[in-house]
Amino acid sequence: MLSWRSGRQQVRFLARSPRAALASYRLGGIGRQAGSGPVAAGDRQELVPSAAPFPKARYVFMVGSVPELYGGRSGSILRKAQFFKEHAGVDSEIVMTHFPGDLQRLTTVLRDRGALVPGVTLGTLQDDQDGDRRPRSPLDRLLETRRRVHARLDRIVGDDKVFFSVEARNIDHLLLSYRNPNVEQVYVVHNPHLEPPYRDPQRIWRPYRPLMLHHASAGAVVFLTRAQRADVERVLGQQDHFVVIPHPVPQAPPVEGVERDPRLVVVLARLDHQKRVEDAITTFARVVQHVPDARMEIYGHGRDEEALQRQIDALRVGSSVTLAGYTDNPGGVYQRAALSLLTSRHEGLPLVLLESLSHGCPPVSYDVRYGPSDVIDHGVNGILVDEGDTSTMAEEVTRLLRDHALRDRMSRAAISSAEGMQADVAVARWSALFNRLAAAAWGSA
Repeated sequence: MLSWRSGRQQVRFLARSPRAALASYRLGGIGRQAGSGPVAAGDRQELVPSAAPFPKARYVFMVGSVPELYGGRSGSILRKAQFFKEHAGVDSEIVMTHFPGDLQRLTTVLRDRGALVPGVTLGTLQDDQDGDRRPRSPLDRLLETRRRVHARLDRIVGDDKVFFSVEARNIDHLLLSYRNPNVEQVYVVHNPHLEPPYRDPQRIWRPYRPLMLHHASAGAVVFLTRAQRADVERVLGQQDHFVVIPHPVPQAPPVEGVERDPRLVVVLARLDHQKRVEDAITTFARVVQHVPDARMEIYGHGRDEEALQRQIDALRVGSSVTLAGYTDNPGGVYQRAALSLLTSRHEGLPLVLLESLSHGCPPVSYDVRYGPSDVIDHGVNGILVDEGDTSTMAEEVTRLLRDHALRDRMSRAAISSAEGMQADVAVARWSALFNRLAAAAWGSA
């Protein structure tokens, strides 16, 4: 029988000197520091979905912040908390470590939008400043911040058994060193861990280095895809506490009164460097040369909005391409569209792809790390295109807009493929993980 804690490195974060721990954040060669090695041969014991109830404990999602106009990562956390309540009957807390705004306003906005369901609360990790403003070194400031944060965490935990689900890499350096026998920590990896251009498994992106170096401090590290876990284990070797739990696909009942537009293509993305929406615009400028009545609506906001509008104007496609702003109804958008596009430089497991599939809107996506190839069966429920190949993407979009029968077949296949990724299965995997961790840490589930 597999021991849940077997195979973990024995090095502990607190065993390192503070200066060594701080210096380790700067290391690029994680394989040399953390013990590289091939993934062990043989069948992998994966998490088996469990019908057991969640352990009696508190469930806390640790995040940096949740923006009012949030994107995919925050949306996935809010949705996970919702599914925990709906499918497992457990309440949860979302605790933000870096939120200077109006908590009451944010709570009201998210509740009115239906994103923060009853049983899920939103809070902040107040930083108890001691008023000492003496000049100090970066190391001293790090250690003092860590001390204050850990004291606050102890007060939040009290005497309860608590699961921390750490969802943001900018807070890993505070949480990995936290020790409390009543707390089990799970680290969820939402985005690629590789340095740009996201191709070399040996080059770990700086925000992920603390977790890669000190993963043994975690109860579990959760990846969204097997492909990403495999890339990490090419460097670290197989780790029994590395598990895969994909994002669930929400149920997508038809939106009343919405009909699919056979000429509409949509993009839902932040308007920033990662999402590379400029490639979608370049693609569509070629599409309209062959399908003049085609239209593309781009939903989202971000720092690149003005630059994208200038690109639309320069290509003279303003009558065909619209920056439509933020939407809190992605289901209605996908149900109305014929196709969706994804042109990101990198992803973890794009929630937009799952939503598009569940609403019968076949996606045309760059085949980037990670996620698109995990959910798109090329030519069946969508199309995969080599990264950066706007010419081929334009050809594929044009072909699908012209071939109604093919597009309809893909639409039906998209809905069918999404049925295998429903929320109840994902929650059952989380139940298996939490029960295993509780049994190992506290002697019972």
